[in-house]
Amino acid sequence: MQTRVTGLLKTEYPIIQGGMAWVADYHLAAAVSNGGGLGMIGAANAPAEWVAEQIREVRKRTDRPFGVNIMLMSPHADEVARTVARERVPVVTTGAGNPEQYMTLWKEKDIRVIPVIASVAMAKRMEKCGADAVVAEGYESGGHVGESTTMTLVPQVCDAVNIPVIAAGGIADGRGIAAALMLGAEGVQMGTRFVVTKECHIHPAYKERILKAKDIDTKVTGRSTGHPVRALRNDMTKRYLELEQAGASMEELEYLTLGALRRAVTEGDVLNGSVMAGQIAGMIHEETDCRTLIRQLIEDAGYGEMWTTEDLSTVPGIILYKEYVTDINPMGTSYIEHTSSHYVEMNQKTVDLYLMKNGKPILNAESEYHGDKDMYATFRDRDPRMYHTIIPPYKVKAGGGTYRTWSYTDNEADREYIDIMGANTSCSNPGIGMKRLPGQNWSASLVPEIPRLGTGAFVTCRSGYYVWKNWDNWETNFNNGNLNTADKPIFKIEEVLLNEAEAKFELGNFDQGVADKTINKLRERAGVAKMVVAEIDANFDPNRGKYYPKNNDAGVEVDPVLWEIRRERIIELMGEGFGFYDIRRWRMAPWFLNRPATGIWMSKADALSNNMTLYNPETGYSDGTSGTMSEGYLYLFNDPLKEGKGWLEKYYLYQVPTTEILLNPSLEQNPGW
Repeated sequence: MQTRVTGLLKTEYPIIQGGMAWVADYHLAAAVSNGGGLGMIGAANAPAEWVAEQIREVRKRTDRPFGVNIMLMSPHADEVARTVARERVPVVTTGAGNPEQYMTLWKEKDIRVIPVIASVAMAKRMEKCGADAVVAEGYESGGHVGESTTMTLVPQVCDAVNIPVIAAGGIADGRGIAAALMLGAEGVQMGTRFVVTKECHIHPAYKERILKAKDIDTKVTGRSTGHPVRALRNDMTKRYLELEQAGASMEELEYLTLGALRRAVTEGDVLNGSVMAGQIAGMIHEETDCRTLIRQLIEDAGYGEMWTTEDLSTVPGIILYKEYVTDINPMGTSYIEHTSSHYVEMNQKTVDLYLMKNGKPILNAESEYHGDKDMYATFRDRDPRMYHTIIPPYKVKAGGGTYRTWSYTDNEADREYIDIMGANTSCSNPGIGMKRLPGQNWSASLVPEIPRLGTGAFVTCRSGYYVWKNWDNWETNFNNGNLNTADKPIFKIEEVLLNEAEAKFELGNFDQGVADKTINKLRERAGVAKMVVAEIDANFDPNRGKYYPKNNDAGVEVDPVLWEIRRERIIELMGEGFGFYDIRRWRMAPWFLNRPATGIWMSKADALSNNMTLYNPETGYSDGTSGTMSEGYLYLFNDPLKEGKGWLEKYYLYQVPTTEILLNPSLEQNPGW
């Protein structure tokens, strides 16, 4: 996912880890940076020597950008500010004060400065004094909070400044990231969610308290002091609120909280310590590693989440959806995708339509496509929507080790897409999580690897490209069948944006501005480079599709820009029932249908071992068991044109039922029928 924030920070993803006092040390910062985000050291009230040591430890563990958060009210703030300048830390975020006095010092060292703000006025002031971006932190966050919510603060700040805005407060998953981007932000800062990660070295009791938190479990104390703080309710917050209500003095209140955060973080005192956490604490149900979490956040930022969420009522952009309810109206699509009953797969030519993450078609000279002779290579650096539609390749070993029911192989390559999608750590049914690998993990004996070729076994297909768009790892047993209750979208904002893009082109009004408001909204959420209209010429995609005007069997190449608009529609709405009607509407059916369907590239020996054969492009048929080919694409169907079949002109119009013609003799049959 590329935004101005990733360009500014030189990170893979626009995700910043909050600089939480007593929590954000070098272990966490390095792990977040290695995962593709921006890890932060929380300086808090620590002396400069401690901060310098933390910086050195981070640099031992990562060569990627990281930062230091400086609390400007700290008595050591001046020393720390000069330390980060001397150490040339890539990024500085600031809180609890105004960083203007240090701007020149930091800018001279090429440090990116990103103040945390809670008002439009402060955002404007920071832009004026040279800040590179701002973090707009809403009331939902943990620790010290302002008065405005993230939902209201972020869009107002975005409208008020020209520098990038990073949203913070109330963000725990991909839905939150998608919502922040829709509000105008170009990145997010997350604190509480990173607390419950394996690389966060705090007392386990603190993590456990967050994992057990409910939606109403946070309280704000300190309003009377002018410095409100959000933390999980416990004996300390109860006493504090009682004292506030009784009109206690500032000294009494400060004494109660003295050292409270440290006690909670380092000693595990979650009763009398300050367990600072945001309102999203109730959304956190498992501990994971930072790399897996970040990949999960990005992959789920809208697209994958849509197909695996039990309640779509809160997902941004969903206009109309079908609700499935336990024991009343469950649906079986996910279950079918888990079993041998599944009958939907994708052929090689459809897979080839997916862009690379850099926004280039695979045959573009600058695509950096890794080739299709190996399935791992085929998926590498592709549009992430491909991973949510087709199950990515992997291989694991049965039996516990890495996790309770399965282990990684000795080949590092076998886990490439497990790291991207997230590991499926439970063998129970219902399991945890969504679209994680391995696909079925009852001791990894059912689906130890993808691709799985053939028919009849679990998660097998003939092409190698197994469609799993509706797949969930959790299911509900209903009426003797494993079914799920994930809601399914019917009409969503994505379709509206795609309709607008296509209509604007047909009217001659499609330009970069329209692309940014439509296509690029989808690409940004998906993690694909933006469409740059000026770059799209006749050579942009050497395999550009053709439309077929009436009485023109040779076809005419689609306008390069229109083809990219249509490609976006194909990919975004893949498997949702639009494709057949679209290709008829575009008069492109022969280009899509009058060609052979093939599967993955494979050696003849491997194909035969799976009771499959290779497609022979010379004959248009299977190469058989005794053919001369040593490798090639898997054979699925004969070339329809070689068979004397294929798409006919009359298919563009439906046949008028003969019963209707009998009832109304004025009706005429459509041509060709």
